[in-house]
Amino acid sequence: HERIKAAAIALVVVWPIAMPLMFIGVVLPCRTQILQHRSTALVRSTSFIHREYEVEFFYWEPLFLLQRLCIVGFFQTIPEEYGFARVLAGLLLSIVYAMTLCSLKPYKRRDVF
Repeated sequence: HERIKAAAIALVVVWPIAMPLMFIGVVLPCRTQILQHRSTALVRSTSFIHREYEVEFFYWEPLFLLQRLCIVGFFQTIPEEYGFARVLAGLLLSIVYAMTLCSLKPYKRRDVF
């Protein structure tokens, strides 16, 4: 039981840092091909990360993941006695993210946002 618990704690700590970095590490090597609309094996295999976005926003999925991780995970580390600060931090991040979405329009589909 203790080994499983230790592994779970390690994964909970590593995942929020590793996933955005892994997404960036996978997409950055093929950014030139993505921006030039060239279909290579690497572009096709990483398309699940960038196909929903306009070409110039191929990096948006790691940002979206980081925004969700902040709201759901990192802001939960704020102590409960500062509950208002926790809510305020989540609200401010959501407003900034929504304003950024409205101004940049990174999605290919216009009905998404």
